[in-house]
Amino acid sequence: MRQCIVPTPSVRASSIVTGRGPKALQTSERIGVRFSPRLSAFGSIFAATLLLGTSCTRTGARAHTVAIRAFQYQPASLTVQFGDTVTWINGDLVPHTATASAKRFDSGSVDARRSWRYVSERKGTFRYECTFHPMMKGTLIVR
Repeated sequence: MRQCIVPTPSVRASSIVTGRGPKALQTSERIGVRFSPRLSAFGSIFAATLLLGTSCTRTGARAHTVAIRAFQYQPASLTVQFGDTVTWINGDLVPHTATASAKRFDSGSVDARRSWRYVSERKGTFRYECTFHPMMKGTLIVR
């Protein structure tokens, strides 16, 4: 199930919309969004633009962290679910990368005391390393 938070210019500040895939966002009746009868034509167009521009995430998506310390990824292996977010936090004083084989994902240079986020969009096992320090290796498993 996917869940979207849809801001609308109605009495409610937001509506929670559930459905399966992009077809759930086809009509306001289908997704259960209530528009205020006082909306002008401009307001209706504005509200429709907000609905079409809404992005959805999997309900229950979790956040995970990989710390980069002492030239190591901690944990070295991490298992997440499809749609989860993984944040690499560079605790070292030098830049690092998190670059997967075949460039399935690539953080680019992550400076000292900075971070990089990745939303797991493909299932599989992804081995990655720091392109600056190839002895640093990690594995991301997406189920």
